[in-house]
Amino acid sequence: MEPEVTSAILAAVVSLVISGGREVVDRRRQFRQERRDAQVAYLRPLRNACRELWLRLSDVDERVRDKKVTNADFIAFRDSARRKDSDFVAASNDYRTWHGSTLYITARYFACAAIFRSQLPLSAIPSDRNDELEKALDDVRAALGSGGPFGFWPDSQDAIGQAVAANGTVLTYRDFIQRLVEDHVSYTRLFDFYSGIEGKLDHQVKAARPALGELLRHLEAVLNPKKRSGTRASP
Repeated sequence: MEPEVTSAILAAVVSLVISGGREVVDRRRQFRQERRDAQVAYLRPLRNACRELWLRLSDVDERVRDKKVTNADFIAFRDSARRKDSDFVAASNDYRTWHGSTLYITARYFACAAIFRSQLPLSAIPSDRNDELEKALDDVRAALGSGGPFGFWPDSQDAIGQAVAANGTVLTYRDFIQRLVEDHVSYTRLFDFYSGIEGKLDHQVKAARPALGELLRHLEAVLNPKKRSGTRASP
C-alpha cells in the first residue's frame, strides 16, 4: 500500500475516533444538563416545600403549646370558608393570614410530593438516591397519617396534593384561598387536621418534624452533592 494511502487511512481513523470521542462528551454533557434541569424543576420545589412545612410545624407546635393559637381559631377559619363568608378571602390576607398560610404550606408540600412521584424523569437522579427519597417521602406520609387521634390519611394527602397541583404547577396562595371557598369539600381533611391540632402535637406533629428533616437532608444531598453527605440539613 502506498504511503500516501496509508496516511490518508490513518488520518480518517483518527478523525473518526476524535469525532466519536467528542460525541460521547457532548452526550454526557447533555445528560448532565438534562438531569440538572429536572432536579431544578422537581427536586428544588419539593426541597423548598419540605423546608417550609418543617419550619411551619415547629411554629405551630410552639404557638399551640403557648396558647397563642387554639383549635377554636382553626375551627372558626374552617367554618368561615364553609359558610362562604364574604370577608374570608380578605381575612386570609389580614388577621387570618397565618392560618391560611399554614394550610397552604401543608397543601403545597403534598402537591410537590405528588408532582415528584408522578412526573420526575427516571434519569433525574441516581437509582440509589431515588430509593432513598422514595423511602423518606413514605416516612413523612406515615408520620402525618398514623399514630394518635385522626391523622392525615395518606389518601387524603394525595387527593389534596393533586387538587393543588393544577396542570403540573402548584396553585398560588391567592388561588388556593379562593379554592377553599369554592370547593371546601376537597380540603375537608386539611381543615379538620388543624381544627384538632392540640391533640396532634405529641403524635403527628412530633413524628413529622424529624421525618421532614430527614427528607430535607436527602434532597440537599442530591441538589448539593459537593457538600458533606453526612451533614444533617437545617432550614
